[in-house]
Amino acid sequence: MASAKTPQPFVSACDSFLHTECLRREPDTPAVAKPSSKSPVVKKPPSKPPTETVTLVKPTKAQRQLRSHILNALNELPQTDGWTALSALGSYLKKKMPGFTPADHGASKLGGVIQQLEYLDKWQRPVKGGSVHLYVRKKARETANAS
Repeated sequence: MASAKTPQPFVSACDSFLHTECLRREPDTPAVAKPSSKSPVVKKPPSKPPTETVTLVKPTKAQRQLRSHILNALNELPQTDGWTALSALGSYLKKKMPGFTPADHGASKLGGVIQQLEYLDKWQRPVKGGSVHLYVRKKARETANAS
């Protein structure tokens, strides 16, 4: 465990590396503004309804790196009918990216990160005891139908 400023060779030398920034808690209660002695400001409703704008967001360096490692893993790891077990993918990522943590990608577990990725097909296979195992593969490229 160390801060994000830790040099990459030290991070790479670890089997598992956790940035201390991930351990900091967010405040539970939002800051409350102090009441002022001035009269309250009344806001007028907007004359036009707000329009929704869609902006394309460029993937971050961490997202591009994760995608690269996941796609490499899917090419290298053993597969059953083209599907790779999430557990094998997790082990691969832990070796290749010791500083990886699902919290950096908005999830508490690797399965949550994988569920968010649009470039992967996911398959939840039921197993004994009522649990499921998650398997992944690269999405098949859609081909145009020739008519």
